[in-house]
Amino acid sequence: DQDHTGARWRPVADISETELDYRINLEIPAVRAKDVDVSLNDGVLRVSGTRHIERAETEKTLRVERSQGTFSRSFRLPENVDEENISAAAKEGVLYLFITKKVKDTPRRIEVAAA
Repeated sequence: DQDHTGARWRPVADISETELDYRINLEIPAVRAKDVDVSLNDGVLRVSGTRHIERAETEKTLRVERSQGTFSRSFRLPENVDEENISAAAKEGVLYLFITKKVKDTPRRIEVAAA
């Protein structure tokens, strides 16, 4: 079961927005932080990695329903993001991505001097 990127499984994502940032929470159970790569290129945030399901050699496998192998998800970011302020943290099987919005420029008032 592979998608067009060659990935074997596709983590589900929740995307939300606050006044200050966008947030993407990606379910990646049984994936170690060192096996996840987050990159940004031309406004597209890409999350990829590998999930390894470990089994003891003495175990006899009766059924396997969890996918393993590589995964990849891409998200086109809005133009109002601050590409220098993106952070990621993994906890309890969820990858949390925080994408800070640019501070809006406020109009500058220019005094008109009497000539």
